Amino acid sequence: MKAYQQLKRFFAILVIAIVFPTLALASNTMGAAVKDSVITGKIKTALATDNVTRATSISVETNNGVVTLSGTTQSETEATKAVEIAASTEGVRKVNAANLKVTGSNQPLADAYITAKIKGAFLKNNLTPGELNVPLVDVKVETQQGVAYLSGTVKDSKQVEKLIHLAQSVDGVTDVKSTLKVQP
Repeated sequence: MKAYQQLKRFFAILVIAIVFPTLALASNTMGAAVKDSVITGKIKTALATDNVTRATSISVETNNGVVTLSGTTQSETEATKAVEIAASTEGVRKVNAANLKVTGSNQPLADAYITAKIKGAFLKNNLTPGELNVPLVDVKVETQQGVAYLSGTVKDSKQVEKLIHLAQSVDGVTDVKSTLKVQP
């Protein structure tokens, strides 16, 4: 009888040791899925309410904070705006726009997407307006062959450093060249 009780206790402990971690893992997976669906919903809403983008032509999927945009847009402006919206959304770690095309264009849009991602990073990090209060209209971003060029006027050197650091953190940026000027 005592052996039976010990065996019963052993199996109870074994079940607990297997079931609880499995439930915790499932809970984490469900939590990530919920966060991803919230991110997707925010981006779809922003695309639908933006004056430039046509939400019906752009598909949005999110997996662990990585947003994939696909579909066909009517212009490069619409495509880059979609990337900028996605990149500026809270919780987004990365934006993949490799399957986002422009009607009638065979031109690679890598540089345009990098520029949009940089602008999105500026927006997401409250640089326009916000903590460092850098108006986006005062900072110009261009990208050529992966090199990001920042120009314009900011209030202090701390803003310059923050903008350069954010631009450097964007996937696809190979270098950052800044001619940002500090207001006198």
